[in-house]
Amino acid sequence: MPCFRHLRNVFAVSRYRLGAARRRSLLLLVPLGIAALSAAGVADERRQVWTGDPAWLGAIGKLQVPSQRFKDRQTQYYIEDCSATLVRMPGKSATSVIVSAWHCLEGYSDLSRDIVFTLTGGGAQIGPLRARRIASGGSMAADWAILRLEKPLDLSTLPALPLQTVHDKLASVVTMAGYSRDAGRGAGGEKLTYDPHCAVRSTSAAAVETDCQAHKGASGGAVTQQASSGEVRFAGVISEGNGEGISRYVPLSKFRSALELALH
Repeated sequence: MPCFRHLRNVFAVSRYRLGAARRRSLLLLVPLGIAALSAAGVADERRQVWTGDPAWLGAIGKLQVPSQRFKDRQTQYYIEDCSATLVRMPGKSATSVIVSAWHCLEGYSDLSRDIVFTLTGGGAQIGPLRARRIASGGSMAADWAILRLEKPLDLSTLPALPLQTVHDKLASVVTMAGYSRDAGRGAGGEKLTYDPHCAVRSTSAAAVETDCQAHKGASGGAVTQQASSGEVRFAGVISEGNGEGISRYVPLSKFRSALELALH
């Protein structure tokens, strides 16, 4: 969508869901540079994904959701542009499961119109592939969604993120990646961007707050942390933020059982 609301905390800033509806996309103009600044003067530490970047970033794709809402006695149709992450279980040679944010699918009700997922990392495009929702949290208080692709993808040629284990402690530094639709490094949603060193600021019953940079369109993207073995693991799903250095994600612990059930 975007949906603007007020965030009551010590920062006293407005926030938005990081999904980006084409019907009225708001672009935050961020100049390019080594340390670009947002409108609030916050350094933008995101990187665009290029050849040679970590291979796991290729597991993050674009999710397009045909949506509708009823306003002024009329039904309005639009496409919700978000991100989603291909995930896997250890030892599996294929997967058909992706994870996104619940609010990206909030306006989806016409089942005759397809949700589609496209991978563009690694230089070759995979998709668009049809996807269907199989489970979700059902509200912003549980802003996660699990979808199944129309066919399994072969992991011998594609990356997919393994899940953070129950023994992994919550890291103080995480990475956040998605297709932000800002006019700066996100290039209007055309470039996958990632913030490699985000500090965790606080946790609540529903979400973890970080200082990650993300914008509309990044919703549903991956939050990862590195295990002691060096393996990068899926740790949560991007939910919302203010585009000025505050972004929240839903940790995997909130929907692990549903995701493991989908993956088996």
